[in-house]
This record gives sequence, C-alpha cells and structure tokens, in this order.
Amino acid sequence: MLVDKLDLNLNKDFPMDTFNELKWDERQIGKVAEWKYFVHGFHCGFQNIITRQYIEVSLVFGLEFGDLDPYFFVKFILSSQNYHPLPIPLFEEYADGSRIIKKMTSLGKFEEIPSNVPGHTGIAVTDREKVEIKSDLDLEKIFVKHIEEIKKKPKFNLWKFLSLKR
Repeated sequence: MLVDKLDLNLNKDFPMDTFNELKWDERQIGKVAEWKYFVHGFHCGFQNIITRQYIEVSLVFGLEFGDLDPYFFVKFILSSQNYHPLPIPLFEEYADGSRIIKKMTSLGKFEEIPSNVPGHTGIAVTDREKVEIKSDLDLEKIFVKHIEEIKKKPKFNLWKFLSLKR
C-alpha cells in the first residue's frame, strides 16, 4: 500500500534499498489511508490515526516483515486494545520486550531469523508462513552500490553553509 502510494519499485530481496531514498526527502514522513508512517534506520513505523495502534516494520529481512524488535514489540502491545488488560505490568519498553522475547523463544513460540545485513539477526513468531531471506552475501552488490553512492555525495561544509570562506 505504501509502495503503491509513493510509486516505488520495491526491491523484494532487500526492501531497505527501496525505502532508503525516502530518508533524503519529504516522503520520509507521511500518511497512507488511516496510518501515519515514518521511515527511519532499519524500520518503518506506522501509527493508526484512529486507534493509535503502533506497528513497526523491519526492512532488512526481505519480505519477512515479522521481526520483533524488543522496544517496538512492547509499543505494539501497549497500543493494541486487544491485549488489555495486560496480564503483567510493563514498565520499560526495551527491557520488558527483551524479557518477553527471550521467554517466548525458550518456549519455542519465537525463533531467530537471518537478516540481509551482515552480523544482524531478528526474532519472529515460529508459527508463521516462512519467507526466504537472502543472505548478505547474495546482496553484496547492493551494499557496494550504496557505498559508492555515499562516496559520491559531497561532504557537508559548515563554513560554506554559513557563507564563510574556508
């Protein structure tokens, strides 16, 4: 839906490649249907305008969008009325999210998933439709391309920005 609204050509192997371009312009933040969105880091956050429910989508696991980041997982739980009243109190998003994810993983309800990014993994619900995630080795060409693009961009010059010679 967001890809269609913004007329983006989705890289299905590495969605972050598609969404990175949004971080450089006004499309980084916006609204699609009843959802506000914000593209940042490895994620795109969505908040429902009516219910205030918050959902965070990771962009570094191919088309596997079920990665459960501890902080954003708790934000989802706290913003989802279906989970209220909560069976346990939650005080600190990241610490409580880590504790819940660790427990659910030990029970076999969650499992570790590989990422497209070297040295990075995620956690997803075990009982889900599995999606192939290409390894970072398969995507090395994309990373090389990004590094080359970054090197081409002019470096920020404070003196020039302030219209001072230096």
